Amino acid sequence: MKLFGIELGSDILFTYPTFTNILLVIIAITVVKIAFGKEIVFLFRKSWGSFTKRSVRKKHDDWVAICKERVGWIQKVNAKPLNLENRYLKKLTFEVSPIGNPSNWRAGFMLGNERSQPQMIVDSDNAVMIHTGSPPPIAKAQHVWIYDKEHVVNHPTFVAVTMLSKNKLTFNIEINDKNFLIVYANNQQVYAKYIQSSYRKKVYLLAWGDYADCKVKFTNVSFIV
Repeated sequence: MKLFGIELGSDILFTYPTFTNILLVIIAITVVKIAFGKEIVFLFRKSWGSFTKRSVRKKHDDWVAICKERVGWIQKVNAKPLNLENRYLKKLTFEVSPIGNPSNWRAGFMLGNERSQPQMIVDSDNAVMIHTGSPPPIAKAQHVWIYDKEHVVNHPTFVAVTMLSKNKLTFNIEINDKNFLIVYANNQQVYAKYIQSSYRKKVYLLAWGDYADCKVKFTNVSFIV
C-alpha cells in the first residue's frame, strides 16, 4: 500500500497503531467530504450565520461630555463613539442630564454611516441626529429636536415630551431587522422611520452648548448589537 508515494507494509501498520488510527481518520474524513461535501458546507454556513446574528448586550461607562471650544468642532460639541464591534445596532438606552445649571446645553445621539461627521452636529446627508436640551424651558415638558434628510440644519422638527425628572431625560432607541427605527424619549415615541442599514454601523453620543461652555452627563448607557 502506498500513501503519498510512500510504501506502507503491514509491518508498519500493525507495529504503529497510532499511525493506523490517524490513517483511518484521514480516510474517513475524505469519504465524508466526498459523500456529503455540499451538505457540510451548507450546515456550516447556516450555523455561522446564526452565530454572527446572535444579539450581544453591552454596557458603556458613564460619560461626562465637556463642551468647550475645539478646533474643527462647531458649537463646543463633544462626541463619544460607541464600539459596535463592526455589528449592526439593534437597541440603545441612555439618560442625559446637565451638570450644574448651564444657561444653554444640548445632548443626544447620532446614527450614521461611515461618512457621518459628529463634529458638525447635523449631517443630514449621512446621519440621523436627535437631541434634547434647553432653553426653551417648558412647564412640565421638554423639547426633543430631530434632524434627518427631511429636516436639515437650522430646520429641525421637534416633539414636546412630559418631564419625568427635573433636568433628566431618557432615550430608548430600537431598530428591527428591516431597519425601521423607533425612538422614545421619556417613554414617549418621538420618531419612527425606515433608515439606511449603513446608519446602524456608527453611533455617537453628542453634547454641546450653542454659545456657552457646559457639562452634560450620560448615564445608564447600554446597547444591543
